[in-house]
Amino acid sequence: MVDIKTSIPLPFGTLGSHKRNQFASACPCVFLFDILYLNGQSLLNMPLEDRREEMKKAVRFTRNRVMFSELCLVKGDMAQRRVILQKHLNRAIAEGLEGLVIKDVKGTYEPRARHWVKLKKDYLEGLADSADLLVLGAWYGSGNKGGQLSTFLMGCVDTSVPEGSPGRYKTVCKVGNGLKDTAISILSKKYSSTMEPMRPGKATWLRTLHVPDVVLKDPKTADVMEIIGAEFSVTKHHTSGDVHPLPTYYSGAVGQDG
Repeated sequence: MVDIKTSIPLPFGTLGSHKRNQFASACPCVFLFDILYLNGQSLLNMPLEDRREEMKKAVRFTRNRVMFSELCLVKGDMAQRRVILQKHLNRAIAEGLEGLVIKDVKGTYEPRARHWVKLKKDYLEGLADSADLLVLGAWYGSGNKGGQLSTFLMGCVDTSVPEGSPGRYKTVCKVGNGLKDTAISILSKKYSSTMEPMRPGKATWLRTLHVPDVVLKDPKTADVMEIIGAEFSVTKHHTSGDVHPLPTYYSGAVGQDG
């Protein structure tokens, strides 16, 4: 989504219908950054800088509809390059974007190339947003995660609600990204014994708009995990009512009292 008055991309996540309504002067825009196949010919062995030139010749630029991603050549010694990258990363963060992708303009296309580097604020210590939340419930995964608890319902305690009263625990977000298969296996085994199927009339302590497959038998045993994400935003999709992080991974887990 871009602001049609300035052509500046709107914050990450704005494409969602619940956020789109907040921006009257916005429209979806496709940003093109590469071309791999043109007029029956593969461009995979062509350097990136040449592929981008071919892309600009082949695709019609349409302001706020079809635009080309910004490209900046980073030159100089390592110290100078760090300064340039930091400047552009700061700008991306200030504009609500995810971050930067660093590529070799002389390089050919290689799937999952290791010389392409994503630089996002949640990858850098001290720049990402974080929150300490309780693990309250979970969903089973599918595919290679089938039969394992792989997505977790995170929440907090509403201290304005008396202890033992319904709805004292409220939800903040669901999270599952950033976990390695080994971590999912460990967490799934751990919570298989402390959680039970979510059924009507069960877990009255939990106020939620999302019904998990399983929920804690006793919320007082909930673990605290630090959730690290790229952005915190206001949402109506969780019962905490105020802040909703766009989570990326767990930083760690300790006991609820620790």
